[in-house]
Amino acid sequence: MLDLDDITNSIRKDLHSADIGVNAKDYIKYSIVACVFLSATVLALVSKVDIMLSLADALLAFSVLFFLFALIAKRVPGSLAKSRALEIESDLPIAIRTIGVQLNMHVPFEDALRNVAASNYRCSKEFRKVVKMVDGGSAIPDALRQMAGRIESSIVKKMVVQLIRAYGEGLSGIDLKRQADELIATQRFKFKEFSARISFLSLMFIALSCIAPTMFLAYGVISSLYLGTPMSLNDIWFVFILVFPILNLILIAYIKFNTPKLLTTSREPMFSKKEQHMLSIQLRSFGIRSDFIRFMQVLCSFSLAAAALSFLFNFSSGILFLLLPPAVYFLLVILIERRSAEIENYLPDALLYASTIEYGVPMERIIANISTSGYHSLSDEFTIASRQIHAGASVPQAFDDMRMRNSSMLLGRVLTMLNQCYKTGKDVHSAIRETADDIFELNLLAKEQSSSLSMQKYTILIGGCILVPVILAFVLNVISGIEAPYSSVTNEQSGFDRVSIITTASEAARAYLVIYVILASIFVAYQEGRARTFAGYAMVFIPIVLVIFTFVRENVKFV
Repeated sequence: MLDLDDITNSIRKDLHSADIGVNAKDYIKYSIVACVFLSATVLALVSKVDIMLSLADALLAFSVLFFLFALIAKRVPGSLAKSRALEIESDLPIAIRTIGVQLNMHVPFEDALRNVAASNYRCSKEFRKVVKMVDGGSAIPDALRQMAGRIESSIVKKMVVQLIRAYGEGLSGIDLKRQADELIATQRFKFKEFSARISFLSLMFIALSCIAPTMFLAYGVISSLYLGTPMSLNDIWFVFILVFPILNLILIAYIKFNTPKLLTTSREPMFSKKEQHMLSIQLRSFGIRSDFIRFMQVLCSFSLAAAALSFLFNFSSGILFLLLPPAVYFLLVILIERRSAEIENYLPDALLYASTIEYGVPMERIIANISTSGYHSLSDEFTIASRQIHAGASVPQAFDDMRMRNSSMLLGRVLTMLNQCYKTGKDVHSAIRETADDIFELNLLAKEQSSSLSMQKYTILIGGCILVPVILAFVLNVISGIEAPYSSVTNEQSGFDRVSIITTASEAARAYLVIYVILASIFVAYQEGRARTFAGYAMVFIPIVLVIFTFVRENVKFV
């Protein structure tokens, strides 16, 4: 029998590990309501496709559906806890190396923890909890142990033990960095294992998107013509709009939850204050002296007015005007991210160059040297900082302004390290050199991950958006050429059913292609760590798949 107390305790533990502030009993209560609603909804949809169930069959189907949804609801907190642990593990070794660098600079251990907590690592939130507990009177080892207890990860627990040893036994930063390097090597090995599987899963996604719909269409027409069991038009819409997308979504979710987190994919939240500031700066680079919000308000007003006028004459041009504001937004975001990538590419070289400057040189001189060293966008940023300092701003203020102007995580971490060196008066050369090595290693690992996922992206999004519409349209054309086996009243009715099925299947296939592109775009955008860009992918590929589908349907004929 099921032990409800064990289930409740398991869910409570998973919710705590997933950092979800929901009571376990409340979660169970809401889950039961959701399972009842979903089960009833599925049964109602089934009843719409001419599947008549007796009362006993309906109760049995409802019970099975409720059990399946309840099983999913029970596993959701555990999956979220696992996903959160993987996210924290992704850049934990870099955070540990940063602590090691600071310990080598003779920064106090507690200050090193505070600096990591104030940074933009994925594990920074957990270190902020540790700092909060320490400020509340807890000992550092106890606070770190509680951090390890909150996260279901053996790697996190191992690194916490090393931190406690470094604090209690006075270990040098070299020991911490050695442990972090071992963890990076482990991550690289795990990602290579995943890369071997992702190619097969991507091909399975394409196969599921192509083969299942084509087999369904072939079966529908053949059964109608030769088996005397014509397919309902509602069945076609139900399968194309609900069943196939759900199957695609299940496979996408499986790949998503099993994909290792990329190390440099954290981005600013959409329309956050910092992003608005960066977008306004990007607009000024085009000579537009307006903040982003005001510019978008004017653009949206123009877009709506132009679309309303265009709809009177041409529907397609009206749609294009409606897509203008999101297209401009995503173009600006792409430009910002390209600039950020250029800055991160030059960071290691710039830091290595700075580490060769003679000892004792003040931070202002280091900033000025980087600004004139030809590192393109990175030098431009340090030029702005140098001008601010000459105008009377402090070095920390110049660094803070540079961080606000850029979305680069790595630049933010470098500025935090430089700021720490400036405030403590420690020698900056060794710290800069070690940070440059860290960034070089991080960029190398990120490029390995990106190259491994690029094949997956090309297969699912680009390849799928060509193959899926071509194959669906091709099969529909083949099926359209199938005639009834002999002439009779029944066959005339079958011929009527065939035409209706082909017409409905063509419309349902178009709707399915739109859903497929949206799902594939969301999946690829999340894999890249840029969830907001899914709309950009969708806007580009939805017209492409519809044009390809229409072209093949109208030009590839079978007599």
